[in-house]
Amino acid sequence: MHDAAKGFHASYALCDVKIISLRYEMTAPLPIPDGQELDRYSIHSLDTDIEREAGDVRATEDRKEYEMGSGKGKGVLDGVVTRTSTKASWKDPGPPPDGGMGAWLQVIMNTWGFINSFGVFQTYYVSSLNRAPSDISWIGSVQIFCLFFVGTFSGRLTDAGYFRPIFIGGSILGVIGLFMTSLSKTYLQIFLAQGLGSLAVCCVGIKPRVPPRRTGAIIDIASFKDVPYILFAIAMFFTFLGTYIAFYYVGSFARSIIGLPYAESINLLVCMNAVGVIGRVLPSYLADRYFGPLNTVIPAVIISSLLAFCWIAVDSRAGLYIWAVFYGISSACIQGMFPAALSTFTTDLSKAGTRLGQVFTVVSFAVLIGPPLAGVLVQRAGGSYQYAQTFAGCVMAVGSCFHVSSRLTRSRKLMIKM
Repeated sequence: MHDAAKGFHASYALCDVKIISLRYEMTAPLPIPDGQELDRYSIHSLDTDIEREAGDVRATEDRKEYEMGSGKGKGVLDGVVTRTSTKASWKDPGPPPDGGMGAWLQVIMNTWGFINSFGVFQTYYVSSLNRAPSDISWIGSVQIFCLFFVGTFSGRLTDAGYFRPIFIGGSILGVIGLFMTSLSKTYLQIFLAQGLGSLAVCCVGIKPRVPPRRTGAIIDIASFKDVPYILFAIAMFFTFLGTYIAFYYVGSFARSIIGLPYAESINLLVCMNAVGVIGRVLPSYLADRYFGPLNTVIPAVIISSLLAFCWIAVDSRAGLYIWAVFYGISSACIQGMFPAALSTFTTDLSKAGTRLGQVFTVVSFAVLIGPPLAGVLVQRAGGSYQYAQTFAGCVMAVGSCFHVSSRLTRSRKLMIKM
C-alpha cells in the first residue's frame, strides 16, 4: 500500500438493469507517535471501525442506487447487501491476551464470598436480633438482588465504555455499606447498610477488550425473539430461585436439626465455599476443552436439584459434611458457568453487556424471593426444613427442564461442543 491516498473506480452490471458505480477512497494509515505501539485491542478497534464504516457505506449506496432503479434484479442486489452488512457487523476479537501478573491479580481478587457466606450472618442475626429466619434472609436476598438487578443498566453502560466508573462506584458503595453494617444495631439499620449497600467489587482496573458501543437502547428488543435465549433466562430464574437456599440455611439446619455447635456450623459453611474452588475450576476446564459451557451447566443443575432432595434425608454430622461438599461443588459450577453459558447466546460482542445484563435482571428477582420463601416454609413447618428443601429441589428441577429445552432448541445434535 502506498503512502499517498489512492482510489479506484469499479462498475457492476446487475441483471441488465442499471450500472452501479462505487468509489472507494483508500487513505494512508494514521501516523503512530514515536515510542508508542498499537496493542492488540487498538489494532482490533482500528480494523473493526474501518471495516464497519466501509461496509455501511457500501450497503447504503447499493440500497440508494437500487431504490432509484426499476426494481429488477432484487434478489441479486439484496444478496450483495446482506453479505456485505453481515461481514461488517461483527468481527471476532479472538482469545483474550495474557496480561501477566497484573491481570491475574485481578482474577484472584474476584470474589463471590459475600453472597455465599451470608449464612454466617443469617445464623448470627437470627439469634442476636431475635427475628424470624425469613426476616433476616431479606437482608441477604436484597443484597444479591441489587447485584443482579442493576445488570441491565450497568451492562449497557459497560458496552458504552463506562466500565471503570461503574466499578469504582460499586466499590465505594460496597465498602461504605460494610463499614456502616459494623455500626448498625437494629434490623432496619442492618437492612439498609448491608442489604442496599450491595457489594465491593475489585475490578476497577479491568480494561475492556472490544471497542465501546456509544449508541443503542438500554434493552435489546431483538433478543426477546431469540427463543433459546428466552428459555435460558427462564431456566436460570428457576435455578437461582433454589440455589442459595442451602447457603442461607445450612448453618441453622446444622444447629437446630443435627445439633452442631455454633462455631462448627460456621465451619460447615466455610467448607461448602472452600470446595467451590473445585466446582469452578474443573468444570470450566472441561467446558473449555471438551463440552462447552452450556453442556456443562446442565448436568450441574440436575445434580444440584437431586442433592437438594437428598438434603431431606441428612440426619447425622458426617452425612451433613459429605452432603455439603457435593452441593458446594455442584452449586459452584452453576454460579461459575452461568455467565459463560449465557455468553454463548451472543455472537455480537458489542451487545454482550446488554444481553447478559437482561438475564441478570431476571435472575435478580429469583434470588430476591427464594431465601425468604424458604424461611416462610421453615416457619410453616414448625422449624422443620423439609418444605424448604423440597421447594429448592423442585424449582431447580424445573430449571433443568428449561435448560434442556434451551439446549435442544439451539441444536438437537447432542455430541457437539456448545
